[in-house]
This record gives sequence, C-alpha cells and structure tokens, in this order.
Amino acid sequence: MFEHHNPTVAKPITAKLLSELDGKWIESHYGNDELASISNQLNEDEWVQIFIPNALECDPMSEEHSTFQVNVSDVHYLEFDTIEELVESFKGGARAFADSYIQKLRNNSLCNQSLVAFVDSL
Repeated sequence: MFEHHNPTVAKPITAKLLSELDGKWIESHYGNDELASISNQLNEDEWVQIFIPNALECDPMSEEHSTFQVNVSDVHYLEFDTIEELVESFKGGARAFADSYIQKLRNNSLCNQSLVAFVDSL
C-alpha cells in the first residue's frame, strides 16, 4: 500500500473486507491508483475490484474519497457509502454480485446500449 492511499484509513478497511468477503480476494492496488483496492478474478477476462476509501471526508480536488467504488470488469463503477452496505451486497459472493449487476444493466431501459453490448461480449 502506498502513502497516498492513506494506510491509516485504508489498511484496517482492507483487512476487514478481506476477512468478511467470500472468495479469493487479493490486494490489487498500484502506485498510480488514487485508492487502494482488492480484487476477485472471476475468470480469465472478468473481475470485480473494490476501491477502498482513503479519507473520512470526500475532497475530489485533493484526491480524497470517503466512499467505496466497485468496478465490474472495467464496465462501470458503483458507489457504496458504508462497509456494511458493501459487505451485504457481496453476501452471495463476487460471482453473484457481478451477475446481478450485469442483469440490472440489461434490464435498465435507460442503459447505454453500447455498454450492454460490451457486457454481453464478456
């Protein structure tokens, strides 16, 4: 974990998520990422990545974020305000979370059709 990930905030959250989430989650942050992250690779071309808050208050101009961002195969980012909300969303595991999210994309009449086509290609 790098200093700009704010280990004081991110380390205990990362440890809690790794202990509470089902599946094969690993720390996956890079030095050029604004936030620390954990990932679960579902198959060769599909993964779920959770970006960990690096601040208690949000200040995007200072690259400080207080919410969890979830990336499903680089398709879209979902936002969760609390660790409890995030863990609850993953109760069925990363695969179930990704499938549920992709199904919601397909069912959303306002959804960008190119995004649905991309998801369908996975």
